[in-house]
Parts: sequence; C-alpha cells; structure tokens
Amino acid sequence: MTLKHTVDYASALVFELRNSSAGLVVRANFKNGTMGEEFHPSGMIFGDWNGGQDVPFDTFSDYFSSLRGPNTSAISWCSTCGNPYNNYCILANITGTL
Repeated sequence: MTLKHTVDYASALVFELRNSSAGLVVRANFKNGTMGEEFHPSGMIFGDWNGGQDVPFDTFSDYFSSLRGPNTSAISWCSTCGNPYNNYCILANITGTL
C-alpha cells in the first residue's frame, strides 16, 4: 500500500512497535476513513530507508529525533503550531511550562 492522495475523513495512521527475530521494529498501519474496516501495513520511505514494512527501531528513532527542533517545550510547540486555542496550549501559557 502506498499513500499518494489525500486520505478520506477519519483515516488513521498507527505506528506499531513489534518484537521480531531482528529485534525491535516499527510498522506503519493505515486505515482509510470510516469505511475502512481494517488497518493495513504500509511501507515507509524516509531518509535512507526505502524498504519493507518493518523498520528497525533505531533507524526510525534516529531519523525522526533528528527532525525535532532544539526546544521541545509545550510552549514552543504551541507557538510553532500557531494554535493558541488548543486547551493544552492555553494551559501551557498559563502555567509557563508543561
């Protein structure tokens, strides 16, 4: 399964941590909208990874942790997202931290 288009309303992408004979791996499972009855494994392509449904956890973690900014506080995240109306962001701004 390859994701190439805008997905239907209420679609879901779930990252599943699994133990395999190769060690801990991450698998992406996708369900297309409210009509989709099952999740289907979906291959991932990112960085230097371009193969298989099961990505070694270290490969997945190393790539995605390199994408986060230097400041990962709630206030910084809410500012980056530009959503001051989210309850979490309102609480973060009131308390000064979360």
